[in-house]
Amino acid sequence: MTLDRYAKIVLTFIAACLFWICVRDVHWTSPAQAQNEVDAQRQPPTSEPRDASDDTAAARPEHAGESETRAAAGRTIVARELILIDKAGRPRAIFGMADDEAPQLVLADQAGNFRLVLDIAEDGVPLIQLRDRDGMSARLAASMLPRGSPYIGLYDSRGVTRAAIGLGAGEAPGFAFSHVDGRTRAGISVTPDGLARLTIGDDAGHTRIGLGLHPDGAARLDVYGAGERVNRASLAAPIDATPSLTLFDTDGHTAWTAP
Repeated sequence: MTLDRYAKIVLTFIAACLFWICVRDVHWTSPAQAQNEVDAQRQPPTSEPRDASDDTAAARPEHAGESETRAAAGRTIVARELILIDKAGRPRAIFGMADDEAPQLVLADQAGNFRLVLDIAEDGVPLIQLRDRDGMSARLAASMLPRGSPYIGLYDSRGVTRAAIGLGAGEAPGFAFSHVDGRTRAGISVTPDGLARLTIGDDAGHTRIGLGLHPDGAARLDVYGAGERVNRASLAAPIDATPSLTLFDTDGHTAWTAP
């Protein structure tokens, strides 16, 4: 009986020694330490914009410690959507990807209605929308036209453009007013050569009356036929000359003039 007990003690001691030999070189890591090691080895996304100021600061000895601290803390969040809520748990800001894979920022009021929308379309055109109280319709939009000119549109409750301001060909500024059907009925513009012009259109959207003031001070009133691009009558009032009235045919040739 004593021998069996002695044998058990010896075998237990031998097993303990073997276990120590097996595990003495093993590095034990806590779950938190393991995650930190994985994060430290993970490369940042290639789409992350580079900040030149960070590179410059990291190159200076006095900022080396600060750079290492910020790198260790981590400043990159990779997600499809980020939602900010108020104290009541209501979403007030949503930053994510729209259905067309365009980045979009939406700000909501206390009732949860989307009142401000910022996004970039597929063609790279930026757009800012200010929406109505219900958040259903845009009432004001600021954007860039495909050719790169700025544009601001004012919309009614049905989403129809009623007024617009922008830069046209040759960077000429223009202001257009539209009917409830969206057709332009009046416009004000300044051409690249300095001509200030007021136009009035019919219910089909065709210009029928044009009033212009030239840089030299001469005034001119043009009358157009329905659907015609050539004026049919013109009343000119130069500064140092006698006013004149001219009538034109359908081809734009002078048919009659006075005096």
